[in-house]
Amino acid sequence: MPDSSRYWDRVAHKYAARPIPDQAAYDRKLAATRRYLRSDMDVLELGCGSGMTAVLHAPFVRSIQGIDGSEKLIAIARQRGLDAKTANTVFTCTSIEAFDPGERVFNAVLGLNVLHLVDDWRATIRRVHELLAPGGVFVSVTPCITGRLWRLALPAVAVTGLIPRVRFIAPDDLTGVLGEAGFHVEEQWHADKVPTVFLVVRKQ
Repeated sequence: MPDSSRYWDRVAHKYAARPIPDQAAYDRKLAATRRYLRSDMDVLELGCGSGMTAVLHAPFVRSIQGIDGSEKLIAIARQRGLDAKTANTVFTCTSIEAFDPGERVFNAVLGLNVLHLVDDWRATIRRVHELLAPGGVFVSVTPCITGRLWRLALPAVAVTGLIPRVRFIAPDDLTGVLGEAGFHVEEQWHADKVPTVFLVVRKQ
């Protein structure tokens, strides 16, 4: 099991019970995402965590599949789906690298606060492009922490196991890699108090 999965297994129940730090910002991101969702769409969420966002979007799409590397978070997500009686949600414990949908493609992929946590965020973006149907959208929320002090402090704290390992992604690098992968930016704005970028890009 990857080190990141061990971290999320360890904190799963505490993470799932944690209140949303900025409800207004979260609601804005939900509403912005739903502008691109339709009832005939199949959606994939990367790093779905405890499944809260997937369950909230479920009534607006045909199906939504959430994947996450943490077995304990996936167990919580499955229970959340049962509690909400969402028959169109599926939660699978796997990584984006190992995920195999067969011949299936998706109309939308969500990557919410996940790109800065994966081993290779550039490869993840290319994989998302492969998983999307032509014209499909990728909705991402990405903390873009670039300050020198953060670059020094966060790796040191991650060594203690108190936080997961974080990749530092500059906004221009993010949009540049998305463009190189074959995406066109439809919407972009800063969300939350941390320098976080909300992006909707479409597969060309």
